[in-house]
Amino acid sequence: MPAYAYTGLNPTGKTVKGIETADSVPALKASLKRQGVYLTAVTEAAGGSGGGASKAAGSREIDLGQFFDRIRAKDVAAMTRLMSTLLCAGVTLPESLVALTDQVESPRFKNVLSDIGSKVNEGSSLADAMAQHPGVFSKLYINMVRAGEASGSLETVLIRIADFMDQQDELRSKVTTAMFYPVAMAIVGVGVVTLLMVKVVPGIAEMFAGQGAELPFSTRALIWLSGAIAGYWWLMIAAIGGMVWA
Repeated sequence: MPAYAYTGLNPTGKTVKGIETADSVPALKASLKRQGVYLTAVTEAAGGSGGGASKAAGSREIDLGQFFDRIRAKDVAAMTRLMSTLLCAGVTLPESLVALTDQVESPRFKNVLSDIGSKVNEGSSLADAMAQHPGVFSKLYINMVRAGEASGSLETVLIRIADFMDQQDELRSKVTTAMFYPVAMAIVGVGVVTLLMVKVVPGIAEMFAGQGAELPFSTRALIWLSGAIAGYWWLMIAAIGGMVWA
């Protein structure tokens, strides 16, 4: 098993160095991440097979990620918070972007950060580079980053963005949890009513028809509605789907 000499940052932003054995560089990153250390530089101290294995593993990751990878808001918030920590520790913006690219696990997110790093190295501002990826960074995010760059307080703005995104995610989770029960009950209620309309009401209608009795308007309306549901259920499903989409 090869040994690696590494340099990283702990959660307080202090630089830590050491030597640790691992099967590969990704395994070393995962081990250090569990210890709360964010890897910024690594050199193989012994053995030479780890690099090829890690490249092959990374290649497989990217191929699989092309189909199933998704950048979550939680990942963007974590990246934003770590970028603020790196900048506060005195790491330059290009170096921070390189370290962040190495840290994230999502292949798609790696490509996004790598592209941002390339544009920043070419002289673009961070906000303009992020604006090229509207599916990952919102307009509010980009505008706040632009304001932070203009005022020279990018580190402070980034930590506020991360806090805001975490609060948004927490609120979204609470709303989803609160809405689960009423939505579930509504689905069950619609199912029960539909079953009654399709199976029970037609039988009652046939019974009334056999007796030749004069039915009140409300009963006739109910029988008509039952026939409409049984005959045009597909149209109603399409209409409900259209309303949900709208």
